[in-house]
Amino acid sequence: MKLLISTEHRFISARTGSVWTQTAFRYAFWQRYCSVFHSVAVFARVQEVDEPPPGYVRADGPGVSFVALPHYIGPVRYLSRWLTIRRTAARALADPTAVILRVPSVIANHLAGILWRRRQPYGVEVVGDPYDVFAPGVVEHPLRPFFRWSFCRALRLQCAGACAAAYVTAEALQLRYHPGGPAFHISDVDLTDDHSYTENGNRTLVTSLPSVETLEPFRSARCPIARPPDAPIHIATIGSLEQLYKGTDTLIDALAHCLASGANIDLTIIGDGKYRRRLETYAVRQGIRERVRFMGQLPSGAVVRQHLRAADLFVLPSRTEGLPRAMLEAMAEGLPCLGSQVGGIPELLVAEDTVPPNNPEALAGKILEVIRDPSRLTAMSVRAHSKIREFAEPVLRLRRDRYLHHLHDATMNWLKSESRCVSST
Repeated sequence: MKLLISTEHRFISARTGSVWTQTAFRYAFWQRYCSVFHSVAVFARVQEVDEPPPGYVRADGPGVSFVALPHYIGPVRYLSRWLTIRRTAARALADPTAVILRVPSVIANHLAGILWRRRQPYGVEVVGDPYDVFAPGVVEHPLRPFFRWSFCRALRLQCAGACAAAYVTAEALQLRYHPGGPAFHISDVDLTDDHSYTENGNRTLVTSLPSVETLEPFRSARCPIARPPDAPIHIATIGSLEQLYKGTDTLIDALAHCLASGANIDLTIIGDGKYRRRLETYAVRQGIRERVRFMGQLPSGAVVRQHLRAADLFVLPSRTEGLPRAMLEAMAEGLPCLGSQVGGIPELLVAEDTVPPNNPEALAGKILEVIRDPSRLTAMSVRAHSKIREFAEPVLRLRRDRYLHHLHDATMNWLKSESRCVSST
């Protein structure tokens, strides 16, 4: 059986027709669904380019194809393409297929309406919370209150109507968006080294590298990096700067407070987006620009891990989260982590390693508290080392396959029922 799965992630397509991505959702991510379904079609926005930029990797490959939606960013451009998206959704569902909606998602709404009308079972993968995404101070838009109400309502209905629901959190999202069928806790993080699909003339190459159990971070936690007395403490954070979801401005504020107290700290920010220039200007106004490195968007994998291994502390003061992939990657490196008390972060960190969102003073106090106590940093690393084992791929694969088998069987039963109805008329 074929699987159609929707996502809000944006991809690019080269002249050869191949589909590429820079960060997450590369070929290996979609290939995991082929453990139960014979092929996967990804329903997503795809922008046509002449050649993929450096650092991009293949997202399609054997068994994984794309149903390309027109590329757009923002509500205005979305509305101009609304009819095309609607028609593409109808065509994608014309043939028998199982369906998974990665939500919250505007794109998923088009598929959900058709599925509800014909009473077809579907699965949802809940990866975020629109209640936090559209909270005051997170998104700057005059329609923010309406978006918050509308997206939350849609997500509640989609979860209630699904035959099976997978949540990236253990409890947080489930409590707000109740499942209508069996619920599964399945993080979509991939902590294995990358499976890459590349073109080599007329040949295709699929390379599988070591699994999560063999990676260095899972052999031992680490002690704080030994540095000369006058060397700065290195803090790292990772997140998109397309919105202020990740609280990067809060972290810059907190850094200024720490430096004012005499701490010797610098900050590395990995990620890019429309707010980058504003944040750079903000660091200048705070008088700490020389202490902040904006690395831009980096290829996931070895390059990001190199920056994490050079850091002493990872900080993610998000305003909204599902279960943060970046924090899990930092924990996989044995890196002590601090985060805000939103979404699934409290499921990863103990209470003493969290702070309220939008509170730079509290965050600065927590940073100073931990960097001045090497034994605490070691204890945080030990906790990270212990917690991350829950996200080893064999553990997640068992949960994922149970979820996918439930969806497969529900869809097959629906198709048989529909066939009987047709044959009897």
